[in-house]
Amino acid sequence: MKIPVNKLLKLDTRKLPEIVFSPIEKRGEKKTINEQNAYKAWESFGKPGRDPQNLYSLLGNFANKKHWNEPLAIARMREDWWKIVGKSASLNCYIDQIKDGILIVRTKSNVWYTQLSYCKPMLEKKIFEYSKNINIKEVKIVGPSLQKTGKKSINSRFNIKNH
Repeated sequence: MKIPVNKLLKLDTRKLPEIVFSPIEKRGEKKTINEQNAYKAWESFGKPGRDPQNLYSLLGNFANKKHWNEPLAIARMREDWWKIVGKSASLNCYIDQIKDGILIVRTKSNVWYTQLSYCKPMLEKKIFEYSKNINIKEVKIVGPSLQKTGKKSINSRFNIKNH
């Protein structure tokens, strides 16, 4: 003869339904509460006290207290760089760094260095208009950097001699 499971596991048959079904019931109650809260949040959207402008002003004040205005303005300027210099130029030059009030614009080729050097007054005017929250005193345009990677320079690779 087989021993019943409840005696084998030493379970009280009166408490067995509660042990099995109470966690399921609690999960169901929690899900119902979450659905009700989601519905209430949806219904109160746009009503007074839930204005998104308040959050925006709160974040603005927080950024101001933490002195994040200038780094945020620099990030915004890097993001909108194509609006300042144009699409074709933005593909060939970028903001390398801003140090001690000097904005360094690095070009990807010497041709673009020459082009931007001729347009520097107009470029400076646009940058100064766009960057009112950034301490920029001067704009410096530099050509591509020759990094020491162990490779020969362009002139030596193509056997070009400077006379």
